[in-house]
Amino acid sequence: MNFSTDIYIDREHCRLQVIRLRLKDFLHTNMYNQYLPTGSDTQASLLLKTNWTKLADKIKCRLSLPQKRFNSKNNHAVLGVLPHKLGLCVSVLGISVAGFSLLELGLSLLPPSGLLSLEYNLASAQPIIPAADGTDTIVTPNGNQFDIDGGTSSGHNKFHSLEQFGLNSGQIANFLANPQIHNILTRVVGGNPSVINGLIQVTGGNPNLYLINPAGIVFGKNARLDIPASFTATTADGIGFADGWFNAVGDNNYQALVGNPNSFAFTSKQSGSIVNAGELEVGAGKSLSLLGGTVVNTGTISAAGGKITITAVPGENLVRIGQEGMALSLEVEPVRTNGDSSLPRAAGITPRDLPQLLTGGNVNHATEIQVNPDGTVELTSSGIAIPPEVGTAIASGTLDVSGETGGSINILGNKVGVIGANIHASGTNGGGTVLIGGDYQGQGTVPNALRTFVSDDSVINADALINGNGGKIIVWADEATGFYGNISARGGLVSGDGGLVEVSGKELLAFDGSVDVSSSYGKDGTILLDPRDIIIEPDDGVADDNAQIIDEQILFDDGIANADFTLDNTALTALTGDILLQADRDIIVQPDTNLNFINQTVGETITFQAGNNINLNNNVITTNGGNIDLNANSDGMNGGALNLNAVNINTNGGNFTGTGTGNAMFGSGIFIDNNSTVNTAGGDINLTGNGAAAGNANNLIGIDIGG
Repeated sequence: MNFSTDIYIDREHCRLQVIRLRLKDFLHTNMYNQYLPTGSDTQASLLLKTNWTKLADKIKCRLSLPQKRFNSKNNHAVLGVLPHKLGLCVSVLGISVAGFSLLELGLSLLPPSGLLSLEYNLASAQPIIPAADGTDTIVTPNGNQFDIDGGTSSGHNKFHSLEQFGLNSGQIANFLANPQIHNILTRVVGGNPSVINGLIQVTGGNPNLYLINPAGIVFGKNARLDIPASFTATTADGIGFADGWFNAVGDNNYQALVGNPNSFAFTSKQSGSIVNAGELEVGAGKSLSLLGGTVVNTGTISAAGGKITITAVPGENLVRIGQEGMALSLEVEPVRTNGDSSLPRAAGITPRDLPQLLTGGNVNHATEIQVNPDGTVELTSSGIAIPPEVGTAIASGTLDVSGETGGSINILGNKVGVIGANIHASGTNGGGTVLIGGDYQGQGTVPNALRTFVSDDSVINADALINGNGGKIIVWADEATGFYGNISARGGLVSGDGGLVEVSGKELLAFDGSVDVSSSYGKDGTILLDPRDIIIEPDDGVADDNAQIIDEQILFDDGIANADFTLDNTALTALTGDILLQADRDIIVQPDTNLNFINQTVGETITFQAGNNINLNNNVITTNGGNIDLNANSDGMNGGALNLNAVNINTNGGNFTGTGTGNAMFGSGIFIDNNSTVNTAGGDINLTGNGAAAGNANNLIGIDIGG
């Protein structure tokens, strides 16, 4: 038999009363209601008393209930004490429960076992409570608005410390500032996640706002920002300055915390999670950053011409930021294992992992993320499962930094998923930069993902809309990448060249998406695919089967280490601009695979670069005036051969270059056999074969450079 209760908040006497549990019927919970009618002996009254300023979001207790029946209305039994830090007690008045002695509020009435379990989510009348730790933060309720003032100042920084921080729909957290304040840094020390479903605003100045809660942060569907500068939400254990740390928990030497923040310390093996389902927006040219153990976006994040950073930090790491107040250039380095006592530690707080964070109240319904009974997590819009462990960054929904010039977007972590996402970094006068899982060829300071996945319903653009060049889009993983999405980095309609796009899984790559780096008036851009091996398949479904394997497994650790992934020739030949296929080892074009690069025109080049061999067998390769460059042993270290067997190459006026070079230890060369033909229709033909083993010149058949 299920039951619930009405709750009455008595502001005047600073107490919360849970009134009249009706055991016969299931009653919907109504906050701030009056007493229920009396008249049944299967009713009980519980009285919870507490200091108003210490009321927590969630109250838990386990109480022994005597194995007997309370029939006297005057009988008053104190059954137990709630957690000490809440300073609460529970009294049971005049219980008559018809022999039952185990009650579980909001769940069920169970047979006698001598235990009362009370667990209830409370919507406190004041969701923002200052911490009594000497920081002197003052929270003043004013209707549905909570003005946050006071705090501790240091230089141009203002520090706040809160016991709890959350907002219901329609509520406003108003941080008061003045023109002398450059940064407001607010920590939440009570150990409960911040569930924000209202408006966060800053008035009176133009400071950046930092929110730090190691337990976890959730922005619900109604979450909004009205902030004049940049915003950062993090579950780090501390925020670093030049001369010290702002500790998420514990004491701080505030006078040392001057200047702008430059780093974040994650010193726990499992840091708290961050979920955004709201519409978070900062002003033009500003930045919005979410840095946590696991970070998932299903909402909208906007920063016109600015910067958006979604970074999941695995384990114990320091995150350094390269610009004042902006997580534009990130560098992640492991925390030193020598027990550096100066690093912040959020002692006493248990960070919530993603399933724990999402199973509080109706959070999962508000975020479009579902936690299944077996503990797995999936996006409700797509049904795609996502890893719940730390280091996972998921971008769904919308990320938008479009503006006069496109801004920059970083989506970084150990495992990075772009699922059903619309990512916009286009600009009127030039495209921006999008880094998904790493930077160009895995270089630079940003951390590299191990696994990266882009779904087929994801769109990523960094176009120059009128003038200027297309932007830079990188999809990278040190191990495996599955790319099925749509990328555009086009040049301007009036002037400008196409942009740069790289898609790579350094060991394994499944590519079955589309990329457009074209330009109406300038030069088309460059597309780089550079995994360990490249195998190009005909349209027989094999590539699609492999794509399905990696689609289901790319973000998890099972089943892909020994998989052999291929490129679909239709997806490959639909690409525009200069195309560079760069393999650490071999490039293989399977028999009966015809590559018709109709988009490659005069001045554009199709380049195959292999660290070892390039093998073509019974293939036709055609361009529409574009050049073809086949370069085996491109690193000049291991020796490599260019093998053409029954291959027809037609450039329609473009140039053909074939190279097989090596060294004295490893033989290499060019082998053209079995009636292969190279027809450039006026273009140049250049063949270079060096090494211990030379190519068989007698087999160079049908070379035609005539017009």
